[in-house]
Amino acid sequence: MRHPASKPALFITALLVTAVWGAAARGDEPLVIADEGKTEYVITLPEEPTEVQTTAANELACFLNQITGATFPIQSETASPACPEAKQLVIGPSKNSAALLANLNLSDTDPAYDQVMIQRVGSSVVLTGHPVRGMLYAVYTFLENDFGCRWWTSSESTIPANASPAIDVTAVDYAPKLILRESFYTDFIQGNDQSGVFAVRMKCNGNSCHIPPQYGSHHSYLYFVHSFYPIIPPEKYFHDHPDWFPEIDGVRKVGRNVSWTGSNKQYDDFVATLQPGQLHEEGTQLCLTNDELFEEMLKRVLADIEANPNVTIVSISQNDWRGYCECEKCRAIDEEEGSHSGTLLRFVNRMADEIKKVRPDLYVDTLAYMYTRQPPKITRARDNVIIRLCSIECSFVQPLGSGEQNKSFHDDMVGWSEMASNIFVWDYATDFKLYLLPFPNYRVVQDNIKFYVDHNVRGLFEQGDYHEPTGDFVQLRGWLVAKLLWNPEADQRALMEEFIAGYYAPQLVPVYMEYFDTLSDACEQSGIHLGIFRSTAHDWFNFDAICKATALQNQALDIARKLAADDPERYGDLPRKVLRERIPLDLVWAMDWNEYHQEAIDSGKDFPGPKDPLAAAQELFERCSQHGIVKHEEWASPDDYEAFKQSIYDKYR
Repeated sequence: MRHPASKPALFITALLVTAVWGAAARGDEPLVIADEGKTEYVITLPEEPTEVQTTAANELACFLNQITGATFPIQSETASPACPEAKQLVIGPSKNSAALLANLNLSDTDPAYDQVMIQRVGSSVVLTGHPVRGMLYAVYTFLENDFGCRWWTSSESTIPANASPAIDVTAVDYAPKLILRESFYTDFIQGNDQSGVFAVRMKCNGNSCHIPPQYGSHHSYLYFVHSFYPIIPPEKYFHDHPDWFPEIDGVRKVGRNVSWTGSNKQYDDFVATLQPGQLHEEGTQLCLTNDELFEEMLKRVLADIEANPNVTIVSISQNDWRGYCECEKCRAIDEEEGSHSGTLLRFVNRMADEIKKVRPDLYVDTLAYMYTRQPPKITRARDNVIIRLCSIECSFVQPLGSGEQNKSFHDDMVGWSEMASNIFVWDYATDFKLYLLPFPNYRVVQDNIKFYVDHNVRGLFEQGDYHEPTGDFVQLRGWLVAKLLWNPEADQRALMEEFIAGYYAPQLVPVYMEYFDTLSDACEQSGIHLGIFRSTAHDWFNFDAICKATALQNQALDIARKLAADDPERYGDLPRKVLRERIPLDLVWAMDWNEYHQEAIDSGKDFPGPKDPLAAAQELFERCSQHGIVKHEEWASPDDYEAFKQSIYDKYR
């Protein structure tokens, strides 16, 4: 399998909807692929289909059966002629797809990574693309574009019924600019087949998607990120090789190790063996100019690569803290390069050179994160090195490409785009300190993705609230991010409206869009830095805005209840969804009821908040329990969550 980055055209291919071709090849009338539950069409596979091609054919047959009621036979292309008059849905790449596409002077023999091709040739339709997942993506795109199928979540979809569909066949020739696409929300990464299949239907392919092999699998990392201590654990190496660890204030030190897998007592026993001054409480890295360290790490990495032949990317990356080495050699390189990324990149380049000798198809991934975010002045990343830039310090109420609060990140992004051929980004889309608070980045999602793509970014990991099944419209967020990762040029607002109409109800589109605008306006006008570790919304969510937002959520609930009463089969679950989506708003009321109530008194305005804050808070957390919420922040335990709830109750007792 050719590695995705081996074809530069992957990153510049645009969406092509072909409108003009020969009338004899295309045909003038819409295709009627089934009529009153019967069909003359067959689905054809290559003579020796891959596992994924077989899945593509089965998926196409299954959904067309749901739509039309007809049974679509699947057969080998050896039983079907490759001619435009044949009524066939051709899964390529195959002999038949090549022969039919030749009628249009097109070819699917050298597709870009994840490329999709859909072409009508007479009465036939060719569904083909890159051999890993392209033909499967083509099937889902065909079902979306021409039949109106939508997969909203891993368990909820819209598959329209139409016994006699007449379709024009939307021609597509598209390769995504992002080769790694990861919408990191719970519904995409649960680790089961249902979640993995949903991820591939949404065209995500990241490390955590766990897509089954028959659906094309996913990019697989060795170590993923923060790999220094997992590869070189201090409890194993520090005493015999203290010079492998950083010199800080003149002493070789080891820091607290979050990768520790033993018991707390084992870790305490290790710490007890350290000499005074050797423990750095804030964590440490490695001494990246030490040749013996390099050789040991290389030996361990090569052994793990051999034991994991399916990995596509190896992470050689700093731990999740600072504590970099200040020894004379490391300091000299960092000063020469103008950044602490200097020692890191030279070390990783050297590692990548050695790995390439054994596995030339592998890429080596490292972080540009915290103290290494600024690019070096001199050293370029090797062609088989991926720089994973992290936006952790940014403000997510302003665009990353143009917001004044994010100027330093903008400059680093531009700098890395000049120093590396392969850039991935670790981006953030939630409040990790309090998942359930509103996080009004609604307007900048697309702007930020386009900014990345415009600056040579080839992979994007969008980290949302991945621990919890609900939060600030997480179903909408996960779906929207996936759509924009696939096509950054899509209309974000139109996508949001589509999701609201399809997943909730068309009547809620204006209500929810005004709700998002209300929160966005309030946050933007406040001038705050919307970081990802905030424990309050009160400093931006002003009294007028929360009053308006509450009125809109009340309106949404009234609409949902009426629709449920009028059409329980279609909308019976809608009130539950709407009550779920107001959890973040109700949490703001629960946390800051006293302050808002006093503002209403001082201003003489009506107070739309709960009359009994304790009862409202208890009802809120009961609702949270119904939706499976057991933690409120990234590193919290269920006990921490219970303490958080109790702290709110105590305010009103």
